[in-house]
Amino acid sequence: MNKNCFTLITFLLWGNFVFGQQKITADQAVKLALENSPSLKVAVQRIQKQESLKKTSFDLQQPELVFEAPTASVMRPGVLQTIEFPSIYGAKSMVLQSNVEIAKSEQKIAKQNLIYEVRSTYNDWIYLLEKQKLLQQQDSFYSDILRINETRHKLGEISNLEKINGESQCKQTRYALLQIKAELESVEFQFGFLLGLNGYIVQDAFVKMQPLVEVYDSTNILKNPYVELAERNYGLNQHQLKLAKRQRLPSFVVGFLNQGDEQTPLKYQLRYGLSVPIWQWTQTARIKAAKTDIDIARSEQRITALRLNTEYTKALAQYRQFEAYLAYFESVGLRESAEILRNAKESYRLGSITYYAYLQNLELAFRIRLNYLETLRNFNKSILYIQFVKGEIQ
Repeated sequence: MNKNCFTLITFLLWGNFVFGQQKITADQAVKLALENSPSLKVAVQRIQKQESLKKTSFDLQQPELVFEAPTASVMRPGVLQTIEFPSIYGAKSMVLQSNVEIAKSEQKIAKQNLIYEVRSTYNDWIYLLEKQKLLQQQDSFYSDILRINETRHKLGEISNLEKINGESQCKQTRYALLQIKAELESVEFQFGFLLGLNGYIVQDAFVKMQPLVEVYDSTNILKNPYVELAERNYGLNQHQLKLAKRQRLPSFVVGFLNQGDEQTPLKYQLRYGLSVPIWQWTQTARIKAAKTDIDIARSEQRITALRLNTEYTKALAQYRQFEAYLAYFESVGLRESAEILRNAKESYRLGSITYYAYLQNLELAFRIRLNYLETLRNFNKSILYIQFVKGEIQ
């Protein structure tokens, strides 16, 4: 049993040691992710696409090449060109520029999401490493107990039930270590995906982040790129309404068309005219739809602000909750855990507590430490999430 336990711990330790991996801090990880992330590259490509489409604002219709026989004997060539009212091209340009601004806002959102995911994953990784160390320490305690129990059981000092109970505790800890190993592999894979590169491991220690001095204010979310996106979407719909209204204006028709013979003067071969928008029902429907889109965009602005404020309020409440929990562990919990562990070992050695009481105290001491690590992880994540909701994560 002792040999098997030792072999398992050695395997777990070796599984987490990988040649050729480079240690990286959280700040370095964020920088690397911003340089190599596929999602950000896609966001940049979308901006480039919208920038290219700006050139389509002055989109002249294709010229019409016609042939007529005014004298019924010879075909005469002609060309006609329709030009929209000049202000229409300006309105189209504003719509296309709005699309560029929206793509830039989407890039900011992608950047903020990426930074949050990198820092959150980094925090999870160092938490799991600390939890693994603590479980290994716990397994070491139980391994010592199993070794002693083998001797005591042979001497008849403890029952078979007590021996099995100790083995069960050791098995639970080893199972938890196997779970941690799987979680570490998963988080390492996710970390490599976010960075766009593999071969990196965390370097920073698992420590408490700088606490926030946070007072609730509904304006705190205004820097969030989702707010900017909603505003720019509203602006886009306003420009689309202007375009729909201006498309009711007449278009100009110019061209060259010889309706006479070869001796007809040039001035009688030129054509000028207007394309009069008499049938207005199509444009009326488009204008009505554009006004509806503005109302929708305005509602989406309010919904975005309400959703972000709700998330901010919830995140702030969770932060204060985890801050209080963490204060308990720092001031009382960890000290009590150390005292329980020390007193349990000494009391059991002196025979003042039973074997079951000893196991219960060991379990309690390590459970307090595990709860502390989880609270610290949640405390750090709550800070990251508040920064993310406020649009201030870097």
